[in-house]
Amino acid sequence: MNSYHFNIYPFDSKQAQDCIVHFDSGIYHVHVEGKKIGVMVKNRNEEFAFQTDDKELMPLLEEISGNLHELQNRATFKDILLKKYSEILSAEFTDQETLALTLSDDTDLGDFASCLSDVIYDDVEFDEHLNVILSNISGDEVRDIQIN
Repeated sequence: MNSYHFNIYPFDSKQAQDCIVHFDSGIYHVHVEGKKIGVMVKNRNEEFAFQTDDKELMPLLEEISGNLHELQNRATFKDILLKKYSEILSAEFTDQETLALTLSDDTDLGDFASCLSDVIYDDVEFDEHLNVILSNISGDEVRDIQIN
């Protein structure tokens, strides 16, 4: 089972509420502030790509689907970088805001960081802030690229 955790602002509220979505066997189980408010399934024919019969969940579909889409784009971002740049040996999220990239020792870290900074937004399809930390295998030097 995969779980996704983010804040939502339901019903035009200015107060953030904790939302956890558990995905299991094709069904998304949605919890807001610890209370299960319903289930939804993917349906690309629906306006927000999900459908539900739960009345409490219906007004939240747009915001929840947007958050899930954002999280999915962030998760695939590391795979895009790995495929695009052979210099990157590994890419791992160390937390929700940090992506650590390990480069081969024969890659000039400064040159690669400069090049990546210039083109990284070509592959960014999310709005949330992300720190991209670059280091060589030896770890003797580190560069940081701030996204969004």
